[in-house]
Amino acid sequence: MGIQGFTKFINDRAEDYFENYELRDCKLIIDGHSVSCQLYNWKHWQFDARSLNCYGGDYDKYACIVEKFFGMFKDVRVKPIVVFDGGFEQRKLPTIISRMQDKINIAEQLDPVFEVKQPNKVVFPLFLREAFKDILRKLDVEMVMCEYEGDTEIASIARSLDCPVLTFDSDYFLFGAQYIPFKTLDSKVTSVGNWRTGPYKCISCKIYKIEKFLESFPGLQLNTLHLLPVLLGNDYIDSHLFNPFLCSIGIANVSHQSKIKMVLGWLKSQTPEKAVQFILNSFSNKKERLFVLNKIEKIVASYCFIESQFFKQLNIKKHVVKDCKKIDFKCIREAIESTKSKIETSITKPQNYNVIVDPTEGPSENNLGKVSASECILQIQKQIGSTENGEMCIKSEKNSNKYTEKKRKGEKTIVSIKGTSREQAGSNLNNKDSNDNSLNTVIVTQCEENYDSKTSSKEKCRKDERELEKSTTDVKIEANGEENIENIARGNEDFNMSDISRFSFEETHLEKNNTSKNAISKQFIKNFTRALYPSSFMDILTQNIFYLIPQVEDYRKENSHKVSFDILRAIHKIVTNSQAMDFTIVGRGDGTKVERFPQEQYLEQVPSLEEIEELTLQERRDVWFKILNIETNFASVLEHFPTEWHTFLVSLKFIASKISFETSLIYSLVLCFIILNYIDQKIGYYRSPERYKNRFHSFMHNLPPNNDHVPFRVDKNCFYYFPTKDCIILLQKVLRHFKIDPKENSVTFDRHLVHQMAQIQSVLLHVKYLNSLLKYPYPNLIISQVFNSTFIYNLTRTFKERSAELETNYLNVFLKDCPSVLAGFKYVLSMLNKQIILCNQSF
Repeated sequence: MGIQGFTKFINDRAEDYFENYELRDCKLIIDGHSVSCQLYNWKHWQFDARSLNCYGGDYDKYACIVEKFFGMFKDVRVKPIVVFDGGFEQRKLPTIISRMQDKINIAEQLDPVFEVKQPNKVVFPLFLREAFKDILRKLDVEMVMCEYEGDTEIASIARSLDCPVLTFDSDYFLFGAQYIPFKTLDSKVTSVGNWRTGPYKCISCKIYKIEKFLESFPGLQLNTLHLLPVLLGNDYIDSHLFNPFLCSIGIANVSHQSKIKMVLGWLKSQTPEKAVQFILNSFSNKKERLFVLNKIEKIVASYCFIESQFFKQLNIKKHVVKDCKKIDFKCIREAIESTKSKIETSITKPQNYNVIVDPTEGPSENNLGKVSASECILQIQKQIGSTENGEMCIKSEKNSNKYTEKKRKGEKTIVSIKGTSREQAGSNLNNKDSNDNSLNTVIVTQCEENYDSKTSSKEKCRKDERELEKSTTDVKIEANGEENIENIARGNEDFNMSDISRFSFEETHLEKNNTSKNAISKQFIKNFTRALYPSSFMDILTQNIFYLIPQVEDYRKENSHKVSFDILRAIHKIVTNSQAMDFTIVGRGDGTKVERFPQEQYLEQVPSLEEIEELTLQERRDVWFKILNIETNFASVLEHFPTEWHTFLVSLKFIASKISFETSLIYSLVLCFIILNYIDQKIGYYRSPERYKNRFHSFMHNLPPNNDHVPFRVDKNCFYYFPTKDCIILLQKVLRHFKIDPKENSVTFDRHLVHQMAQIQSVLLHVKYLNSLLKYPYPNLIISQVFNSTFIYNLTRTFKERSAELETNYLNVFLKDCPSVLAGFKYVLSMLNKQIILCNQSF
């Protein structure tokens, strides 16, 4: 969710709210969604670990970071428990589309020059989350996945275990759990000498405890503090809805940081129920107050302790937590429903602050209870601009945002608002950056003043769903006039208060509790909560929608993911138990526009999840080959390779049947696979020339004489027997390809090659998804042992320059000093030549 500007507010007062902390000998709850992204950007390691964005991701480097990071916890006897977010909550869909568009816009600009000049413009690689989970499985780290957003689950588990949470999300300043912000965590283990207890190891960091924050605002209660995100705004509510109320208590025309301080000053003088009543009284009628009350209740509930569904799975037996007294929303609701007049309250202004109020911004403090938000809107409209022909035009001075609100019945209006992205805005569709409030164009249908009162709520709900699901070329979020459209303006500081007139004060199907359009089986939930499936499977099941993860690609061509659409259609049919007819894929369309791609129903018969559990290994493999449209005799080719090759080779076979790509790219993929799986395992992980030189300088200086006469194996197991000497020599030859070519620039950047690599990544990812869904008929594909995009890009460019002599002479010269590797490489090519390479050349 996130609270705009609150992280800065806390950090500016770090000495007051943070304590030095030695992390050791405890459990640690880790927000997997957040930390997986933070690790990708972590610059604290002493070697070149960060991958390059413009080529698509260097997963071996990322895996190295993750392993070292969790290795630190083992050294200090900390047991990590990683909790992942699940599917997208329906009320956040406009934000999801906006973030997808942001990431596409950044990816379209990325090239080596742009990346160096603007390193903060990050496009997370396609496999980021899956690579992170694969390493956790390798390290035997306990992990679970929530059905939807996991903040409340994470905080509740941490409070039950009385242990800290590691994440980077401003919401955790309010949960009441012990919170370690990721950026305060040291990147090394510290040894501490203690004459009383003896020496010990720890990781130094800062920890936040809610008690210290509450002490700095005497009188402020935890459940009253939970109203802060209501008045400041988060992913689920727009703070501009409450601008008239804030004006009425003397908070107007101030900076956002001052606004936070003043709101806290007001909240500390209120009881929770009184504060809610004050807020509700700024709305003119019962309908508005009930709508806002429901929003407030849901936001406040998200910060309260819950009995997590994972208590049993994580073997948490004692989970009695002393929680704050909950706000009596039931009593407030009854009071609203029983009377049309406002609840009698007295005004309390923020104390001890200089109040700067612009009278044009709204009613004075004495007007609360007399002037409602709706009445205030009418006053402001008169002050801001005139109306002509039923239209009101408003222009923001800072961002020059424009919109024209049509008042004619049922007429559609396009509202275009482009806000300034804050830190990490649009960096990742799967990244839950709480500060991302960048905006997208939204279609709004003006409220009909005389809505037919005879229309049943059920009919309106069906109409809402049809409007949302309607295919549009640019995937603007389309909302019926009865829908609340608050998400469109979040984050724009110059949003005018008169815009509040657009709120319909009707709860929509996007704002109600998450509901599934298909039956959810116990088997699905069992596998999903154990993180055996990707989070996108929940979107497929509950929404019949799959949201594509944007990649760096050639935006003059069709979406790189289209090569995988057939796989996704089959996955949808299995996940929904063949019941759902409609399926839509959302992603980049023409150019950089986000579009919907309605899919035809997958016609082949597929087993249900329950039936998959009962199928034999061979039967699951038959289903796998059938979906991928690969003849089952390809299994005989796989028998000539170790098991770690199987899923990779099946993916290459599928790609070769769909698109044409150059032989030099296949050669680079194969050599990359050999290095990541066998060379690194033999001599260790080296990507820095300096570290390689320090380790092997003496060895290379004293190389033994040429050993051409030494026999070596040429069979399926030859990769395990590469001599150490050959491995060291090979790495020396190719090490430069793991770094960006210093001569590379925007002109020489081969976006066509990057597009082909993006297509290959897409197939690898979705074949991996299918493999997990079919209960792994073949071994799981570990992308960190398959794909380093910088290496593949550079080596492919080198091979392309010598394509005429690639097979006949160049490979022999290139690998002559490591003959065992050359023999193994040729063995692979001989097996693949007819099945993949020649097949691909037939396009």
